[in-house]
Amino acid sequence: MSIHEEPVSGRTGDRSVDEPVGKRDQDQSSHPGMRMVSPQVSGQRKTAATRSQGGSQGGSQGGSQGGSQGGSQGEAGTLPSADVAVLHPDDTATGQAELEHEFELLPRAFFHYQLQRLLAHGGTSKIYAAIDDQDGRTCAIKILNVGPATSSDAMQRFRREAAVIRSLNHPNIIELIDYGVSEEAAYLVMPLMSERSIADAIDLRQQALSGDLHRIEFDADADDESKATAHVDKPTAQEVVFKEIADDRRMARRLAEIAEALHEAHQVGVLHRDVKSSNILVDQDGHWVLADFGLASATESQTVVTRTGQIMGTPQYMSPEQAGGIDHNLDARTDVYSLGATLYECATLTRPRSSDTIRALVEISSGKLVRPKKHRRDVPTDLEAIILKAMAYERSERYQSAADMAADLNRFADGERTLARIPTPVTKFFSSVSRHPRRSFALANAIFAVMTLIVGLLVMAVMAYKSNLLEMSTTKSILEQQIRENQLQAWERLRENYLADIARAFVDFNNGDQVGARNGLRRHGVDNPSHVFTGVEWRLLDHLSQVPEQQLCHQHKGSAFEVCCVPETGEIFSSGADGKVLRWDPETQQSQLVVQTDGKGDGLAVHGPSRLLAVSANSDQGGGAFWIVNYESGQIIQRVENFETSVESILFSGDGQSLVVATRYDKVETYSSSGERLASLPCSSRNEILGLLDGGTSVGVVYRDPNDALRRQCWMRLNIKTLEELERRYHHSNPSLATYCNETERLVVSDQDQVSIYCPKTENWHNLLTHSSGFKRCVEFSPLGQRVAVGADSGDVYVWDLPKSLMNRAPAMDFCDATVFAVSNSRCCSLKFLDANRIVTADQKGDVRIWSVSSRTQRIRLDEAEIVDFSVVDSQANKLLVWCADQTLRCIDQRGKVLFAVAFPDGFVHVEHVHSAAQNQIACVSDRELQLLSAQDGSVQATYTWDVDEDCFALQYSSDGQRLQLLLTNLLIELDPATGEELRRLVLPPSQKLGVFYTGRNESGLLIAANEYCLLVDAERFEISAYSKVLGSQLSGAVAVANAGDLVAIGRRDGSVSLVELDHFEKQVNDGARVYGPARKPRSLQFLADDRTLVCLANDTLQFWDLVTGRSTGVLESSRAYGKLFVDPQGEEILFGPLAGELTRLNVAGQSTVAAGSTEQE
Repeated sequence: MSIHEEPVSGRTGDRSVDEPVGKRDQDQSSHPGMRMVSPQVSGQRKTAATRSQGGSQGGSQGGSQGGSQGGSQGEAGTLPSADVAVLHPDDTATGQAELEHEFELLPRAFFHYQLQRLLAHGGTSKIYAAIDDQDGRTCAIKILNVGPATSSDAMQRFRREAAVIRSLNHPNIIELIDYGVSEEAAYLVMPLMSERSIADAIDLRQQALSGDLHRIEFDADADDESKATAHVDKPTAQEVVFKEIADDRRMARRLAEIAEALHEAHQVGVLHRDVKSSNILVDQDGHWVLADFGLASATESQTVVTRTGQIMGTPQYMSPEQAGGIDHNLDARTDVYSLGATLYECATLTRPRSSDTIRALVEISSGKLVRPKKHRRDVPTDLEAIILKAMAYERSERYQSAADMAADLNRFADGERTLARIPTPVTKFFSSVSRHPRRSFALANAIFAVMTLIVGLLVMAVMAYKSNLLEMSTTKSILEQQIRENQLQAWERLRENYLADIARAFVDFNNGDQVGARNGLRRHGVDNPSHVFTGVEWRLLDHLSQVPEQQLCHQHKGSAFEVCCVPETGEIFSSGADGKVLRWDPETQQSQLVVQTDGKGDGLAVHGPSRLLAVSANSDQGGGAFWIVNYESGQIIQRVENFETSVESILFSGDGQSLVVATRYDKVETYSSSGERLASLPCSSRNEILGLLDGGTSVGVVYRDPNDALRRQCWMRLNIKTLEELERRYHHSNPSLATYCNETERLVVSDQDQVSIYCPKTENWHNLLTHSSGFKRCVEFSPLGQRVAVGADSGDVYVWDLPKSLMNRAPAMDFCDATVFAVSNSRCCSLKFLDANRIVTADQKGDVRIWSVSSRTQRIRLDEAEIVDFSVVDSQANKLLVWCADQTLRCIDQRGKVLFAVAFPDGFVHVEHVHSAAQNQIACVSDRELQLLSAQDGSVQATYTWDVDEDCFALQYSSDGQRLQLLLTNLLIELDPATGEELRRLVLPPSQKLGVFYTGRNESGLLIAANEYCLLVDAERFEISAYSKVLGSQLSGAVAVANAGDLVAIGRRDGSVSLVELDHFEKQVNDGARVYGPARKPRSLQFLADDRTLVCLANDTLQFWDLVTGRSTGVLESSRAYGKLFVDPQGEEILFGPLAGELTRLNVAGQSTVAAGSTEQE
C-alpha cells in the first residue's frame, strides 16, 4: 500500500512529537513540489548551495520522495499545493535563479497572464507569480504539466480542486479567480498572498522560545509596529499571527473561523481530507484562510478519485478512519479530527503524532494520544478537553460537526464553560471496549472463566465451612460466654475497688487526712476506667478536699519562725533561724532584706503606721534579745539584750508606743518603743502567741502562776502598759495557745489535741477539734472573726467557718467540718490572715507562702431572723421558701436576698409549707388551718379549716398542681388548690402520721407512712389498696420515692433504710432489702435522677448508697448535716439545714480537680 505524504512548509519530513522546540528548521530543504522559503522567514534556512543539493535530492527524491513524491505523487495524482505556494512572492534572487536555471527564462506570456517568476514546482505542476493583462491584478497561477506522462488521477484531482474551490464562498476559504483545462494546459488562478501559513508562525514561536530566532526579531507583545526589530518593511500580519499563536484564546477564535469554513464546505458535500497547519494561510490583514483542496472529496454525488489501498493525506493529522484507507467511511468528523490535530499543534507547538510515517499510523490505529499537558503544563483544561474530544478515536465521541467544534472554541475564547470534558477512566474503558470488541470479548471470556473457577472454589470452601459450622458456632458461643463473664467479673472488680476506695477516702477526710483522701480520689480520676462509677459522692469529696492555690513569697535558710502582715498595704514580714527579716511587696511580688540580726528570729511584731518592727535575736545557748528597727530606713533604734531565756513572742500596742515581750517559761514584760522597760510579770507558761485586745490597750496571754502547785494555765487579760490583771478565765483543759477576737468576743484556745471556741461572757465553749495529729503550734482569727485557723506540727492547717450564732447549739457539741490542707510535711510554725480568704504561713523548711482558702460551703442566713424550716421553689434551688422564728414566711434567692415576706399571727403554729410551680402557689399549714398564698407576692388566695379535732402532719401538691393532699391524724383530705374547696376524704387507721407521698407512674398511688404502719392509697379511686404493719424498728419519718415511681426508701430509727418495691409492698416493708448506715436516725432521704444513688441525711452525717450493690459509697461527717436535705436531680447542688438559723449549700458541679496518676506523698 503506497502512502501519500504531503510536504509541509518546505520540510522534507514532519516534526516528531518527541522533537525539541526549535529543531523544526534543521530538516528543511528545498524540494521539488515544495514552496521556497524566503530568507526573511528564518535565519536558519539552507543556503542556495544547500538547496541545490536539495534539488539533487529532488532528483533523487524524485525517485524516492521528491520525485517519488513527485514521481509517486505524480503517479498518485497529488500535486504541490498552489495555495501554499501563493504565500511566497518574495523569493530571493538565489532561489529565483535556481528555479529559472532549472526550467525557463521569465517573464513570458501565458494566455492573458504575464508569468513573472517561478514560486514553486513539483513533478506535475509549477506555480508562478503573474499579472493579469486584462485588469493588471497580481495573482498566482498553478499550471499542470499536461502531457503523455500526466496521469488521469492528477487531471481529475486538478479538476476537482478547481470545482471544489469554485463551489465554496467563504471568507476563510481560498478564492478561485480563474481556471482552465485543455489539451495543452490546465491551470488555476488564485490570489497572490503576501504572508505565510500558521505552520510558519509555529516555527517562529518555537525558534523564539529556543533562542534560535536571529534574522527576524520582534517583540511578540508589542502594541505597535515601532517596537518591532524585524528586517522587513511592515511585518504587521506576521506579528499578529505570532501573537495569536501565543495567545490560547485568540488562537481558538481563529481556529473557530476555520471550523466554520469547514462546516460551510461540509454543508455543500465537500470534505477537505487534509486539514493541517500548513494549509491554513494568513493574508496581509492577518486573516486565516483554508487552502489546498487537492484531496477534497464529495460526500454525495461527486466522484471520489482514490485508488484502492492508497491512503491520501498527511499521517500526522489523519483520523483513524482516514488512516484505514477506506474512503466511504469518511465524513465531516474526519475533518474535525484533523482540525483537532492542528489545534493540538498550535497549543503545544508539537505535532500529536510521530514524524515517522509507520509509527504515526501505528499510534493512530492504537488510539493512543499524549495529552497536551504533557508537552505544555499550562494548557488550559477546557482547551485540552476540546482537543481530546475533537481527536477522540471513536467518531461518535467527537464533535458531530465542525460547527459544534466552532461553538465550543468560541465559548473558550469568550471565557465561558465549554461542553467538552476531560475523558474519565470509565469513559476511556468503554471507548476501548468499543474500539476492540474482539479483544474485549476474549478478555471477558477469560474473566468469566477465572470467576467460574473462583466461584467453584468458593462453593467448595463454603461446603467445607458448613461442615464445621456447628462445631465452630458452639466453640464461639463458649468463648463469648467466657469473655462476657470475664468482662463482667473485671467490671465488678472495678466497681468493688471504687466502692472500697471512696469509702476509705471519706474516712481519711473525716480524720483530717487530706492527702489520703486525695489519693483515694485519684485512683478513680477522669482518666481511669472506673471513673464511670463515680457519682455525687465522688464530686462532693473532690470539692471538699481541693488543695488551695498557693504562692511562694520567699525562703529562709533554716526554719521560718514568724510571719506578720500589714493589712493596709498587704506587705508580709517574716523572721527565721537565719536571723533575717524579709519583707514581701505585693505590688512588685518581690522580697527584700530589712535587717540581719545576730540571732534567731523566734518572735516578730510589726506596727504599720509607725513603720516599726521588733524581732527576736536569740542565741543558740539559750539567751535572748530583741531589736527595734525602722523597717523603711533599716535603722536599728534599740537592742534589748541579756534575757535569761529566749524571746518567744512580741506584740505592739495599738498606738505603737509600747510593746509586750514574752520569754520562754519565764516572764512577760512591757517596753516602750524606744526600748525602755515599763513593767514585768513572772509567768511560767511558754506564750508563743500574744493577742491584742480592746482596741490595742490590753493584751491576752496564757498565764501560769509560778507558785501554783497544780500548774494550771489560764487565759488572762492584762493592761498592755502596766501588765495589771483585768480578767482571768480558766478553761476545762490547760490551754497552751489562745487568741481573742474583739468583733465576736470569742476566744479560741488550744491544748495538745483540742481546739475550742470559748465565750468569756457566757462561759460556754464549743469544740472545733477533739482529735488530730501533731501539737498545735499557732492559732489565729480572721479580721472579722468569721474564721479560725490553726497550724500544727504535722504541717496541717485547719480552717473553720464559724456560724454567726452559737446560741442554738448545746455546749460541748463538736464542729467537725474544717477545711484541712498541708502546708508542708514539717511543722507549721506561724500563720496569719492576710484577709478573710488568704492565709500566710511559715514552716520549718523556711518557706513563707500565701494560701487562697475560700469557703467550700455557702452559708445562707438572714440578719432579721433565724431560719427554722425550708422548701425549694425550683429543681435547682435558685429560690427557697423559709419559715423563720419571727412567724414569717420568706421567699429568698440563693444568696439570702429576701424577695417577699408574709407575716403570720402569733397563734399560727407552722407545720409545713409546700410550693406548686404549676399553680404558682404556696400552701402553708398549721395544726388547725391551711392558707393558700400567691408565689408572686405572698398574698392570701384562700383558706381552709377542717371540721374535726385532728392535727395536721403533712401536705403535698400533685405534680400538675391540680390536687392538694392534707394528712391529718385519722384523715386524708384532697382539696382543689384553686379554690380551697374540699374534694374528697379518706378515713385512715389511727396512728401518728409521718408523711404522705405520691408513688407509681403518673402518680397513680399515695404512700402514707405512720409510726406503726405503711399503706398505699389508690389515687384515682381514693381508697386503701395495700396495708402493712411495721415490725421491728419504728420508722424515722424519712421517706423517698424513686423517680421511676416503682421503688420507695423508708428510713428507720435504727439507722437502716428499707427498699420497698411497690409491686410487692406488703411483703417487702418488713422483709425486703435494707441498707445500713451509722446508728443515727435518718432525717431525710432522696433518690438521684438515675435512681442508682440514694442520699441520706442523719444527725452530723451525710451518707451515700449505691443501690446496684447495696453498699455505702461514703459517709461525710459534718456538724452542719442537720434538718432537711435537698439534692438536685443531677447531683450538683446539695442543700441541708437549718442549723443555728443557717442553711448549708454545696455546689459540686463542674470539672474534677483530680485526674488519674501517681498519688500524692505526705
